[in-house]
Amino acid sequence: MKLTLLILIIIIINIVNCTGVKNLQNPPAVTNKKNTENTKKSKLDQLYLDKSTLSIANYLEFNQKLSFKNAKKYFCSEKEYNIPIYIDDRVNYYINLYSTRFASMFQKWIDRSNRYKDIIEEIFIREGLPSDLALLPFAESGFNPQAISHAKAVGMWQFIESTGKQYGLKNNFWLDERKDFIKSSKAAAKHLKDLYERFNNWYLALAAYNAGMYTVYNAIDKYNTKDFRKLSKYNYFKRETKDYIPKFIAQLLLYKNAVAYGFDNTDTDGFFFETIKLTKPINLFVVAELINREYQEIKEFNPELKRPITPPNTVYELKIPFGTKEILQTKLKKLTYSEKIQVHIYYPKKNEKLSVIANRFGVSTSEILSLNGYYYNDIYNNRPLFIPIKGVFNKRIAPKFAKAVTYDLPKIYTVKKGDTMYGISKRLGIPLKKLISYNNGINPSLIRPGDKIILPSYLGYIKTYTVKSGDSLWSIAQRFNTSVKALKKRNNLYSSNIRIGTKLIIPN
Repeated sequence: MKLTLLILIIIIINIVNCTGVKNLQNPPAVTNKKNTENTKKSKLDQLYLDKSTLSIANYLEFNQKLSFKNAKKYFCSEKEYNIPIYIDDRVNYYINLYSTRFASMFQKWIDRSNRYKDIIEEIFIREGLPSDLALLPFAESGFNPQAISHAKAVGMWQFIESTGKQYGLKNNFWLDERKDFIKSSKAAAKHLKDLYERFNNWYLALAAYNAGMYTVYNAIDKYNTKDFRKLSKYNYFKRETKDYIPKFIAQLLLYKNAVAYGFDNTDTDGFFFETIKLTKPINLFVVAELINREYQEIKEFNPELKRPITPPNTVYELKIPFGTKEILQTKLKKLTYSEKIQVHIYYPKKNEKLSVIANRFGVSTSEILSLNGYYYNDIYNNRPLFIPIKGVFNKRIAPKFAKAVTYDLPKIYTVKKGDTMYGISKRLGIPLKKLISYNNGINPSLIRPGDKIILPSYLGYIKTYTVKSGDSLWSIAQRFNTSVKALKKRNNLYSSNIRIGTKLIIPN
């Protein structure tokens, strides 16, 4: 009896001590790696308690698994998190999901995050944002700068084109700055800051980052509440938005308590780089050879580059491995401009023949076609041709160069009898104005059978998923932020029964 009374007194003291801290609903974060009792992954899923439901009973149940000396730390852990934290069924669902079924994938994300986290954290701190938000790419892309969603959101921060443009991110033939891990992180920091200033609430700001500012405004107006958790109980938000914050909270908890959940969070090598300012374009294969590195490594430092040539007519800061700047600058001084770039950048004129261009530069049409990844003599009016500089171009790199050039080569549609530009745009789901812009020099009212129409490259992007044991249409829809109805429609399914090994097309 005396022991029980002593326990109750200790509990009350701990709770009273917690009340002086800012009232954030924080989970018990496992941070003491030396305490082997805390590292038992199998029991940790049961340890997280919402302080709003704190009681003597569940406190004692919790305390049976962890020592008393750590109890106060677990319930007063605001210093470990600088955004609000809560635990509910959906947070626990994602904790279980990423720590069991998708554990190998989350480990990969942790490894990748350690390359960028310090860079992003510094950017966010400079903007006056909570440093925990530097981990938001877990929920966006798994820290993948090359990520492209089914909704055409791009990069680590998953900017759609219009929002990226709003925050100064360029996207053109040469580069897509939504993939630049520095510029996109700066844009994300400014975007999140703007959203927080509008809502004065991080949950609403994050919901707006996912669903759009006006979607959140309309939800608040419709249900007369600014409580995200209350708003999530209604059907206004899509499931993706309702789960966005619980998912991020779960990922944040797993990252900060990685060892306790069985993950390896030893710091992988970060991106240690320096930059070299270029006033003229340069061939990345040349850069790689001069500093004795692989092209792919240079590309990883500069994921925004769409081509193996840096952008012309602009000053560009190329990121290179740390410690290579001096040797690169020394070697570049010894090369001519032709030796640095190795190709001509030529913009074809309207109706210009490829054979005429080849004769002008003293090369064959087949050399031009293969270097640009073309399989036909048609050339595009709205994109440049890369033409090898005779006597300078390193033919050994030609196949790799062509592959790097053509990853987003536009698709070609051959006009059939009865086709109109409007009909083609409607059938393929492309705005007519955009379709016309892809075909400069073509009169949209005068197309004829046999004419070639350029289509956006993204039309060739089809994402598929192979059904595994334990999958359901609902779980697959959740994973890819779509709906069961959309999956059924895209795959011509008349029931929700699916077989292991079936390949499903994920709807755009």
